[in-house]
Amino acid sequence: SADSLFLDLNRMPAFVLPPTAFFVPLVGSLRLSNRQTSWKFHLVLAQRQGGRPERDSLEESSFLGDKRLFSFRARRSYANQTGAGFFQPSCQAGRSFGISLGNLFPTVRDDPKVKKGIVSPELAVPAHIQRPPYARPGAKRQNLMGMGVPIDIKGPSAVAKMRASGALAAKILYYAGTLVKPGISTDELDQAVHDYTVWNGAYPSPLNYDGFPKSVCTSVNEVVCHGIPDSRPLQEGDIVNIDVTCYLNGFHGDTNATFFVGQVDEQSRRLVETTREALSAAIDICGPGQKFSKIGDVISEIAERDRFGIVAEYCGHGIGSEFHTDPCVYHVRNESSDVMQPGMTFTIEPMLTEKSRRTAVWPDNWTVVTVDGGRSAQFEHTLLITEDGCDVLTMLTPELIEVVEKDREKFEKARADGTVRPARVEPSNTLKQRRKGKGFI
Repeated sequence: SADSLFLDLNRMPAFVLPPTAFFVPLVGSLRLSNRQTSWKFHLVLAQRQGGRPERDSLEESSFLGDKRLFSFRARRSYANQTGAGFFQPSCQAGRSFGISLGNLFPTVRDDPKVKKGIVSPELAVPAHIQRPPYARPGAKRQNLMGMGVPIDIKGPSAVAKMRASGALAAKILYYAGTLVKPGISTDELDQAVHDYTVWNGAYPSPLNYDGFPKSVCTSVNEVVCHGIPDSRPLQEGDIVNIDVTCYLNGFHGDTNATFFVGQVDEQSRRLVETTREALSAAIDICGPGQKFSKIGDVISEIAERDRFGIVAEYCGHGIGSEFHTDPCVYHVRNESSDVMQPGMTFTIEPMLTEKSRRTAVWPDNWTVVTVDGGRSAQFEHTLLITEDGCDVLTMLTPELIEVVEKDREKFEKARADGTVRPARVEPSNTLKQRRKGKGFI
């Protein structure tokens, strides 16, 4: 299989170039770096990310604080400044050759690519629900990225509210996951997430975030992140990531997970489990005094071990009363000097791919997909750094599961009675501008 052809350059002698490197269908050059006291080969790849090589400026999406779309020259400059791993993809030569053969001689499956369905109008939020600033009537445009806003050290009151929003986000994600099955559409999942969020007195943070039309992100198969829920039904063998964020009492809680739709093939199962393991391992090393760069090291080691790619353009982020703040929490090897301190809250959300890690964006300016159709998986948690380690604020506990199951019948009855939320509303002005291409930062 193509898997058997993936070679790890880190384990090759410094004077030997693997033969597969000469077959890489990308222009590149080799350089040496001394990382972790061992010499390693790194292939410098001239990849064109996002299909806009003529632009040199850094273009940032306005969603989730974790998308950075680069032209080639802008990416090179950025990588030189941060060491964020764009030009240090371990075993990329072997992966590229193996992927090329895999595309010619598929051995596992030949998936049709996900096609966009019909996107229904946005859902209404009851008037009594507290809204974040960007979702309030008459809100002026602002830098919704939030990156550049320094991460704050939270006191006891803010920490208590972060714990509450994190626990609710965990409950919402669990509830949504119980609904995943063949035949249900991602639009139906969005409606369920929306209703369960407002029923619990919170606002679904993605809704109207720079015009995002839905209350949750649903990313199926090769969709890496920011998938817009639509009429497409989930199919047996799919994998789907559900990304939940809620705004409760002035603070955001952010979490996501990738779910199996029925029975999936072994490669998809391995991809999902490796991604889950990478997040868990990254969480384990977090604590006061730890460098954020260590997160990228740990995730990279696990992904490389199992020959999966890491999407480098998207990162975790600080979170609190703002949806996104500094720092960028990179999932690839990097040289960030930021250090964790007690009272910091941030997300870790690695995205791994079974084939190429290169991505493209659909014309809706949200949906991010792998360029070769290879599947992608993601998991995310919101963390709080404490005096002696870290707490996972969005951890699903047996107690939270018990609450969801206890309230399920009551909630679903309220949904059936139509008492959870008002009727659907027409798209807001912000969303209309977005759909006309005027609202993209």
